[in-house]
Amino acid sequence: MAERTIRRTSLVRETSRSTNREALQMGSRFDVRRLAGMLFATWYRLRGAGRVSGTSFIVRNPSLFRVEKGGSIRIGEGVMIEHGARIVARDRLVIGDDVYIGKNSTIIAFAPLHIGPRTLFGENVSVHTEDHGPAGRRGDFLTDEVWIGEDSWIGAGTVVLRGSRIGDRSTIGANSVVRGHIPDDVLAVGAPAVVKRALG
Repeated sequence: MAERTIRRTSLVRETSRSTNREALQMGSRFDVRRLAGMLFATWYRLRGAGRVSGTSFIVRNPSLFRVEKGGSIRIGEGVMIEHGARIVARDRLVIGDDVYIGKNSTIIAFAPLHIGPRTLFGENVSVHTEDHGPAGRRGDFLTDEVWIGEDSWIGAGTVVLRGSRIGDRSTIGANSVVRGHIPDDVLAVGAPAVVKRALG
């Protein structure tokens, strides 16, 4: 009986040690990611000369990250912007907390552009607040605000055009073209994107 009690006690201790090790490892990963986010945020705030704000986010080797005269970028906590992204702001760009931007995505804010918290972008997503002007005046951009709600999913290869509004918790299918208003809680697919069904 005493031997069984010793074995059980040893098992409990070993399980406790193992659990503590896993918790420490998870905590270490969280701390490292948070520290990295703070370092990235500090670098981009300094580089942006006061036009970039945010306390903890990660931008992995962007192809282009530029804030032009009159522009500003506010990036929320826990944002991850993957490799190859192209981001240009001539106006106000707001990226909410815990947003994920997939590889090689393009975000052009020549007019106000808002991406809500917890929204996810697949690879090669393009969001544009601008269109080129007519023949002979291609540099005269036509601009309009873009609003993307919270908890939305923008599928790989999707293009979101100027003047668009995507509601909260909606999903845009891969390779769609969004122009106009997509309501909350729907699946929209196609070029142009049309609502296929309600979600939830």
